[in-house]
Amino acid sequence: MSEDPKPQPAKPRFGCLRKFVMALSVFVVLLAVVRFGAEIKGGRTLDGLRETWKAETESERSRLSKVHSPVLRGTPIDENAAPRYRKLLKDVEGVDLTPLGSLDDLLPGKPLPEKAGALLGKNRATVAALREAVRCNRCDLELELEKGVALQLPGILPARTLGRLVVLEGYERAASGDVEGAAQRFLDVVRYGTDLDGPLILVMIRAAIVQDGLDALVKLVVAQDLPGPPPASIRGELGKLAPVLEDLEPYFGAFRIERLTMEKLALDADPSAVAGESPWALFASLSPRAFFGFQLPGFLEVFAEQDRVARIEDPDERKRTGDALEKRVGESGNLLVRLSVRSLAAARSVHERAVAKLRLVDTACSIESRRSADGKYPQEVSDLPADPFAQGAKLHYAPTADATGYTLTSKGDGGPNSVRTFTLERKSASAK
Repeated sequence: MSEDPKPQPAKPRFGCLRKFVMALSVFVVLLAVVRFGAEIKGGRTLDGLRETWKAETESERSRLSKVHSPVLRGTPIDENAAPRYRKLLKDVEGVDLTPLGSLDDLLPGKPLPEKAGALLGKNRATVAALREAVRCNRCDLELELEKGVALQLPGILPARTLGRLVVLEGYERAASGDVEGAAQRFLDVVRYGTDLDGPLILVMIRAAIVQDGLDALVKLVVAQDLPGPPPASIRGELGKLAPVLEDLEPYFGAFRIERLTMEKLALDADPSAVAGESPWALFASLSPRAFFGFQLPGFLEVFAEQDRVARIEDPDERKRTGDALEKRVGESGNLLVRLSVRSLAAARSVHERAVAKLRLVDTACSIESRRSADGKYPQEVSDLPADPFAQGAKLHYAPTADATGYTLTSKGDGGPNSVRTFTLERKSASAK
């Protein structure tokens, strides 16, 4: 007689579920501990930054308030030009330059297109007021940097419009035969542009306005249908502008302000912003404060690297190093870096275009003076200035075979708006 098999012990019910719950509990606790540590670390990062940020912001405000502007002609006005500029920018807020087209199409000695003349006529009083404003010996826009991303800037597009209206008046004067008056208007545009200082977007508008004035002046100096403007007066005023135009501090200052703006965004982050979203937010999400605290070190490291690259003197080496850094920025997983970092090396290239054109015009005026004295252009120029785009090289001068003209060239940076694409070429009226 066979024995009955022994009953097997019953397996505990819900065993797998119990293990899953325990594992999940451990995971949630670990996640909470990690987040708690992240909150502490991120908070400490921001707390350590707060006093430094305040001191640096005050330093930038002090720098902007102490910048003095050269007065090109007339009696200097001991006054901050900013209130005048703000009024003029409001006056041109609704001015549409679209019918005007490109300033590149305008030529000294040729009448203004009808639409351009009408546009200038409507804004004649504003243009005259700008000529007075550039006699002020300083311009402090009194930017409230402590507001961070909420900073109120003067009108960016109106600022460019105002400069272009003065350029139009310069072409109008050239067409009437007042070549010296035309040169003064173009120089006023350059001088006005140098008054704009602050965040990066404002400094880039500054660079664009300066380029508008210098481009027009270059065309005036080499115009074949006009007698050259008085070289001595132009060189005198360019000499006053040169230290301002060649100063890199506005560009470095603009990037410091960009950094301070992002730091302010981090410092103002609400540590409890995600706490009420859901029960899981407490465990699964970092607060904005912790998030920024974690992101900031990498962000500040990139800004420091940008500053180092921009100070490299050799333009070719700077471009190579800057391109490599740009690639790293583009591949960065740091959200602050991806959203806010711009190329300081590229901004320096914009600055060097203005410096190159400044030196082209100044050298052309010097050459015109020699022609006035000798009756012909020199076969060589021994005192050519340095080419800002070629380390250790100078601008290149080449007279024509019959000494009735010349070309003057900067290497340029090879970009779409490079000086390389514009060789300053002068031919005497008798050589046409």
